[in-house]
Amino acid sequence: NVVAERSDGDWMRDLSAGSEAAVAELREFLRRGLARSVGARAGLDAVEDFAQEATVKVLSSLESFRSESRFLTWAMAVAVR
Repeated sequence: NVVAERSDGDWMRDLSAGSEAAVAELREFLRRGLARSVGARAGLDAVEDFAQEATVKVLSSLESFRSESRFLTWAMAVAVR
């Protein structure tokens, strides 16, 4: 699993550099997490929209990541808010 193999530093470096692969992996991670938390209530189309919006929000908030938690934990918290 590529997502699990990336360190927090890898995520920050790759996303900051604009890696399309890293962005796609982040979006898929967020989509799966959001589908588990709101999927049944919101529907598949809404989950896709939420995942896209969440990815944009995470990317625009990278500078606020302070390593107080794992990057993916932080990213999911940003997505859920």
